Amino acid sequence: MPSSVVLNGRSAVVTGGASGIGEAIARKLVDSCAAVTIGDIRSSVPRIVNEILAREGRAEFILTDVPPPH
Repeated sequence: MPSSVVLNGRSAVVTGGASGIGEAIARKLVDSCAAVTIGDIRSSVPRIVNEILAREGRAEFILTDVPPPH
């Protein structure tokens, strides 16, 4: 996503946001001014949310498990 994209007023949900690609996507969305809800089965996500909030971004965490489809 180019840094010139501004998502102010938009919301995004990122599953698997505790690490790796999901974390990078969540951070990039926040950098683009989106409000982000991060869902993950790992409880380390609140650390990421706290870092985002400290930078005056908008984020929340939901402890969740997204199973594969049946």
